[in-house]
Amino acid sequence: MNNNGLVPNYEIMKNGNKSNINSYKEDSLNQNQILQNKTSRNNYSKDDDINNSFPDIQLLKDLSIPSFVDDFFGILDNTFIVFKSINEIIHLICSNKNKSIIDYNLIDFKLINEIKMAHFKFITNFRHYYDSNNKIDLIISISSIDNNIKLWNTNNWDCLYNFLNLNKSGTLFSGCFLNDNNNNYILTSNFNILKKVENIKIFDFNGNKINEIKDSNFNTYFIDCYYDNNLSKNFIITGNSDLIRAYDYNNNEIYKKYYEKRGFLNAHFSIVVYKDDNDNNIKLISSSFEGCIKIFNFHTGMLLNKIEKKDTQFFGICLWNKQYLFCGSKEGSIYMADIINGKFVKNIEASDYDVITLKTISHPLYGNCMISQGILNKGIKMWININK
Repeated sequence: MNNNGLVPNYEIMKNGNKSNINSYKEDSLNQNQILQNKTSRNNYSKDDDINNSFPDIQLLKDLSIPSFVDDFFGILDNTFIVFKSINEIIHLICSNKNKSIIDYNLIDFKLINEIKMAHFKFITNFRHYYDSNNKIDLIISISSIDNNIKLWNTNNWDCLYNFLNLNKSGTLFSGCFLNDNNNNYILTSNFNILKKVENIKIFDFNGNKINEIKDSNFNTYFIDCYYDNNLSKNFIITGNSDLIRAYDYNNNEIYKKYYEKRGFLNAHFSIVVYKDDNDNNIKLISSSFEGCIKIFNFHTGMLLNKIEKKDTQFFGICLWNKQYLFCGSKEGSIYMADIINGKFVKNIEASDYDVITLKTISHPLYGNCMISQGILNKGIKMWININK
């Protein structure tokens, strides 16, 4: 057992293309000391929630990262991730055409590390989880067509486990972390147009399949978890090829289905669940191929609002604050939606091709920022609010 308390598969690690890591020397120790408590793990800045001020988003810079997303997977969310690590660095994790994992410092805009040939086939997306018990930042990297997930400790880039052949056939478009009663798990999905879709599977960090979610054998583009503090309960949310489903994890059953009306079904690629402090309701927001953003009451399944833009298709979404939502689109624009008043209020020209993943992070110098990624080698860009 290694000193972080996790049991890796050492035989796989030995052959897992683990890179030789050069020690990363911080160039700005004083700046990193100032960072403490000034960046947030949340996907939006709580400071901006005070008055939900209208953000004026402008391009700060095109980050010099050789990122790549294969166009076959250009509908998937989380093609990169951003997070503030335990050592107060803001990491951006993405992949390149050579199937390497890129670890980039968003504070001083420098490459931290490259894990070369991290997978045998293209890396399609990532997820992050902070393990507070072991005080380590964990990520999973997903190779969809290979049905392969690797679990990494980003503190030293040890590969803790290599999950192989997670589905018998089809592809693994999305996976995520789940913490239940201080036990850590990884959830997997399946998309299969030729054979029967497999259920959502639950694995521990040692590769043991713990369980499957009943009646979850639907073509899935997106999977995530939401913990309701009031109910003290975990829910699993899936964006499927027909509608959105939520599962009660503890009871292992479907909790709600989210759709506009019967007979009108569409694929859903990105989902955000959050508590609206204005009315104390939990809300679910989704993007879809039909060119609209739908807002549902999470616990009743009722459609609350729909914001339409008929001449495009939406991919990744992210909250800026409790009023404004950003949406990546087919034609290369980023649309800003006012989710309180139910309308699009701004269109940002971001790329000459699809914008597929959007994230926000609170930066020590620039405040609340948005990061966007375009398909293929269109790159990753950083946007700031000049009103701040």
